[in-house]
Amino acid sequence: MRKASIAILAGALGFGALVLYLLSHAEPIEVIEGRLVRNGTVVSLQGKVRNSGEEPANVSIEVQWFDSRGRAIAAETLDLGRVDVRAVAQFSTRPRDAASANRYTIRVDRGKNPYGN
Repeated sequence: MRKASIAILAGALGFGALVLYLLSHAEPIEVIEGRLVRNGTVVSLQGKVRNSGEEPANVSIEVQWFDSRGRAIAAETLDLGRVDVRAVAQFSTRPRDAASANRYTIRVDRGKNPYGN
């Protein structure tokens, strides 16, 4: 019985390690910095993405702005172009008059998948 328990534990640990490895390589484009920049009522978002994958990638990001109640107030898509392997690309949204903006999301878009969506 003890050998079976050790085998099950080893299998579970191996499976957990595999899942963590696959998750860390699932999306090679990662947002490594994002900060809200204010100048009075005008705001913009500046940040960086890194390609930790094994191939260059064409990258665009979608930034969505929210107010303090969580309501979406604006969205913007930025085309960052080709990001080489292990390279970091900086981005900055256009300044906008959005005094109520205090939260944001950044979504990486690498284009259509093989299924066309």
